[in-house]
Amino acid sequence: MSEITKERTHTLRTEPFARLFFYRKKEDFQAILYLLILVNLNADQAADLQWNEIDFETKKLTVHGKTFILTPDICAFFTEFRARKLAEFFEKGILDRFRYVCCDEKGNKFTEEEISSAFQSYLKLLGIEPLTPDEVRMTFPEYLYENDMVTKVIRMYLENSRIK
Repeated sequence: MSEITKERTHTLRTEPFARLFFYRKKEDFQAILYLLILVNLNADQAADLQWNEIDFETKKLTVHGKTFILTPDICAFFTEFRARKLAEFFEKGILDRFRYVCCDEKGNKFTEEEISSAFQSYLKLLGIEPLTPDEVRMTFPEYLYENDMVTKVIRMYLENSRIK
């Protein structure tokens, strides 16, 4: 078995990493995971993030005066996510409530506590002891690399690949 290199861990942080959440059908929750783990936001920053704070052309978002760079994969996800949410709010006739990225079906933003609780329950679902988003960001790809079935398939591909 080949060692876990920085490059191989990085491959799990982008699109293949995103696909590991396929069984969690709730797209709003997936957006929260992306913001906490991949974009490196805190729960309060994710709760306060508004759509007008994301610049899709420059692939940057600004919240609480801090600027974060989005990868092309993450930017593509949020572009599609925004389009679906916009259509959903238009159909419901509540387009004026379309403001926050992390909100319920009525446009009410999720609180920092709701986001933290959802995140911790997700970790519990995976059998991971409660960790902060920063701790997960540092260890989660390695955990998945060793323990998740989808990741095992990715690992087999990486180990048998001639690409180094």
